[in-house]
Amino acid sequence: MAGCGLGSLIIKGNEKGPQIGAFFLNMTGAQTSGITSGTSNCKSKGGSAALTQEQETFVAANMTRLSQEAAQGSGEHLASFAEVLGCQGANASRFAVLSQEKFDFIFATEDAAGVVQRTHEVIKGNQLSCQRV
Repeated sequence: MAGCGLGSLIIKGNEKGPQIGAFFLNMTGAQTSGITSGTSNCKSKGGSAALTQEQETFVAANMTRLSQEAAQGSGEHLASFAEVLGCQGANASRFAVLSQEKFDFIFATEDAAGVVQRTHEVIKGNQLSCQRV
């Protein structure tokens, strides 16, 4: 299904197109805070898997720009990815730095699931406080 958030409530298709549509619905307005706080279908059964699926959808839709910005250590897509991961404030800034430092490890694969998994490893290994990891 379409992960969690408004997109999962409106879009039920599991194909790539509907999933990307669901992601963009989730990124509108105050919706991101609803996703992060768990008020938009994000803390239900399998919530952790739903969060990971949403992160994978984001990475798949933005892989080229995300990898470019991670290599630079800054950018709009990288900041959005930090938000999707629940990294806020100083943790978001540290995440950007770590994305650049650990670029070769994180993007050693072109698979979105692999990028998300490796990103989680970097976050946990460096003791960042990101609520959605």
